[in-house]
Amino acid sequence: MNPLFRILLALELALTMTSCSQDEETTTSSTPTSSSEITAPSLEMDLPDTLTGGASSSKVLGGVWAKGGPNCSFEGGSQSNPFENGHAMTKFLTGIAQSQLCLADYLSNVAIEMDIAVDGELHAVPGNDSGSPSHIQVTANSDTQTTVQLYWNNDKTNPSLFLSWNVSGSVTSGRMVLDAAAMGNSDSGAPDSVRVDFTQTDSAATANVYMAFPDTNSFLTGFRVQLIEDKTLASTAVNRIVVKGRMDMKDQFGAASDSTMSTYITEIPNLKVYTLSDGDGKGAAVAIMSDMGLSLGTLGYYIHTKRDEYFFASDGTSEWVEKTVTDATYKGGKTADTATDSYVDSALGITSGTTNACGLGTASSCVTLMQGIYTAGWSGQEQNSGADPGDDRTSLVDAITSDDMLSSVYPSGESSWDNVFDMSFTP
Repeated sequence: MNPLFRILLALELALTMTSCSQDEETTTSSTPTSSSEITAPSLEMDLPDTLTGGASSSKVLGGVWAKGGPNCSFEGGSQSNPFENGHAMTKFLTGIAQSQLCLADYLSNVAIEMDIAVDGELHAVPGNDSGSPSHIQVTANSDTQTTVQLYWNNDKTNPSLFLSWNVSGSVTSGRMVLDAAAMGNSDSGAPDSVRVDFTQTDSAATANVYMAFPDTNSFLTGFRVQLIEDKTLASTAVNRIVVKGRMDMKDQFGAASDSTMSTYITEIPNLKVYTLSDGDGKGAAVAIMSDMGLSLGTLGYYIHTKRDEYFFASDGTSEWVEKTVTDATYKGGKTADTATDSYVDSALGITSGTTNACGLGTASSCVTLMQGIYTAGWSGQEQNSGADPGDDRTSLVDAITSDDMLSSVYPSGESSWDNVFDMSFTP
């Protein structure tokens, strides 16, 4: 099960406190005394299914969802192989981010419908069980800022969920923080903490989602997703919606099933994605995957860096897949003879002697070998296919460089997860 779904399952216990509707909002011009007087933010973006994967048909969550609440699960967040290409990565990252915005929307409405005192005091949640929210606290930080905190397992000191937002004119900004570990997440590889920073204006909607992972997660240090919707552009503009994502790894993906890989490959991969789309979901994704390890059986182990450009139609259909290898290195472990090398050259349609030269340390030959694998769809890799559609997306994608992508999984000004998940927000 996707780690996000485990978070959602824990949150479901909080959201079943009341059966509420997301359509009712009450506006106030002074400091509220009851949560029913609070103005709820509207955060979830109107993103096309080609970016989120669409709402999960399995409806992972029950309980309140069956009573009319939202289904905050998206297919993109539960893909079996999100690293197949840039589009798959887009759906994976965006689906998770959209789920968090959906939950923030719903939580604010839960607090409103509970109609509790906005006094900064803890109020018991009726009928709470072990592993579920036991107390809720709603605070009016000012005439424009509201904070909701949920406490788990009768811990009245450390909240496990924090949501604070400020409404100033047409600008809504805020933050949600989830302490997944404190909510009883038993999966050792699931996120430690989640933070969502959001801003909504008349001209743009922006959200940044940060996820940190514990030491027990063998592969992920953390990842970040940034969603930007430019409302000033027409819905047909192919860059109306921009999604950026970054994943920082601890090890190669194949190391879990191949214990020998780490003997030859010590480099750590890095993944960055940049996606643009119009309001209907037609778009393109660029993924730069650096120092990716690849085992080719008797041909040994390799690392390579590639740029994946993926153009897709509004229904998600692939229009053009173009994977370009920019760097590659043979790392060792080869047992194949020259006859096997020649067979590989022929099967991939590359110059005779290329595979052998790569094994002897010729970097340019390794690039040719790796490129041949993607061009032919060999060794289980997705094949390059289709053709450049030649529309506005082409020039926009050509202009995207690594510098345009997220430079860090951390918020601006931070170089570690220290203090990133503090449960506080200052507009």
